[in-house]
Amino acid sequence: MLDAYKRREYFFKPYKRKHFVLNTEELATLFHFPGQVSTTPTFTRIESKKAEAPANLPI
Repeated sequence: MLDAYKRREYFFKPYKRKHFVLNTEELATLFHFPGQVSTTPTFTRIESKKAEAPANLPI
């Protein structure tokens, strides 16, 4: 089963696409959404609302 997983690109059609290379900044943005440090002109920042936890929350 592990061997089939390693060789999955040979028998599963979607894995036959060409690969592409990301630089470190592009790769980091996949896992770390832009925050206060990086500016993103296409995203508008909104403040989130803060509220207390529900009183009937089972603990």
